[in-house]
Amino acid sequence: MSFDLAVWHESTTAEEAPGKYAELTTLESLVLERHPRAVAFHRELTARYPELADVPAGELGSCPWSTALTVAGDGVVMSMSWSCSDAVVEYVQELAQRYGLVLYDPQDGTAYPPKAGA
Repeated sequence: MSFDLAVWHESTTAEEAPGKYAELTTLESLVLERHPRAVAFHRELTARYPELADVPAGELGSCPWSTALTVAGDGVVMSMSWSCSDAVVEYVQELAQRYGLVLYDPQDGTAYPPKAGA
């Protein structure tokens, strides 16, 4: 079982967020041009928490990801194991704010827009 989060550049309302998330999780989204902020977010995130495929087999227990991260269009979709530390989620929140990205929690349908000035 996983805990999922997504970030994206495009401003959305709470009502639009589930549709945006669904869009990012489709195969069609993989062919969209990647937004520079999504790419930078992914690069910085994986510098601290490498992609599942880049973690040595003996260290998989310390990897927070349950599947590969998806970078598509203006967003990044992340699936984490439920046992991942709160520090991972806090870092995702910090990066989303820094890059001016909406953070979306599909478990409860909450979208967190970046604070003004981001």
